[in-house]
Amino acid sequence: MEGNRAVNSKLTTSKQKINKDDLTRKTLEERKVEFHEALKPFVEKYGESLIEEFYNHWAQVNEGGTKMHWEKQKTFEIARRLATWKKNDDERKLSRKTSQDIGMIYHKEKDEFKNEETW
Repeated sequence: MEGNRAVNSKLTTSKQKINKDDLTRKTLEERKVEFHEALKPFVEKYGESLIEEFYNHWAQVNEGGTKMHWEKQKTFEIARRLATWKKNDDERKLSRKTSQDIGMIYHKEKDEFKNEETW
């Protein structure tokens, strides 16, 4: 747990100073590696698949190629963001399973469920 705090404080303490310094001292690729490394302590708790999805989302780069998505946030605490990500992922899976169990298919375009036959 103490290791997680160190990682989180590194990424949240004086965030704007860290970002400004990192942007001038480190390349985007170096910062991506650093972010990836910061997620490793959470793999055992959340699993590789969820961590990979989390990384792919938050490591997206802006159009100018200067910042990752997480760097643009006012605050970013990895442990809390991952807990929320996991909760939302579980809710999405439950929603999909429930709709499959009752034979309903969600049509995103129409924002409605339809009772349709599945094979």
